Amino acid sequence: MRVIVIGGGQVGSYLAGFLAHEDDVSLVECERSALARLRRKAGRFNVVAGSGTEVAALEAAGIQDAAALVAATGSDEVNIVASMLAKREYGVARVIARVNNPQNAWMFTREMGVDVAVDQSEILSRVIRNGLDMRDMYALMSVGASDRTVVELDVSEGAPAVGRSLAELGLGEDVLVLAVARGDEVTLPHGDTTLLAGDRVIALVQGSRRDQLVAVFCNGASAI
Repeated sequence: MRVIVIGGGQVGSYLAGFLAHEDDVSLVECERSALARLRRKAGRFNVVAGSGTEVAALEAAGIQDAAALVAATGSDEVNIVASMLAKREYGVARVIARVNNPQNAWMFTREMGVDVAVDQSEILSRVIRNGLDMRDMYALMSVGASDRTVVELDVSEGAPAVGRSLAELGLGEDVLVLAVARGDEVTLPHGDTTLLAGDRVIALVQGSRRDQLVAVFCNGASAI
């Protein structure tokens, strides 16, 4: 798969090197000092001199055949323009853009050519917030802009869930148990799956149900 990375700073150069293990990667960079550094270290990926806002540079990187573009510069303006060109002019299937200034996050939409916007400040704030709110569970990821979160938690000894099936717990529509890990074995659970102390549960949960989920799996309530 051909992937184009825009920006050869720390983020872009790391991504290019990582992706190049399995994909055909071209990195576009306009700063001369950065180009010299990248060409000394590159090896596995192609380095193209130019800006992500320039058609000539994008075509030299092979955007006509690219399956994905990652706009990872330190400039939101460049990332937006590169995303728009990739999506609108070349029909790149997957466009991912880095958001540097949180106040500009509203611009990184599908209408602007961005399929996935990576806002580091938002990610950090969610991690901190989840860490404060969920003492007994670990948040793996948030799902889109919703209040749903994929969480991981251990079934505690003596918790109400021990020895009971998922059907008996009556978790409801706001909680979906995705997997249960017991030792080295991971299973896709059904309603008759019975939980034991020490099981590790991965679930998709609505924000308003997190405390209840902890109560059933980790400490003390009869059911959700």
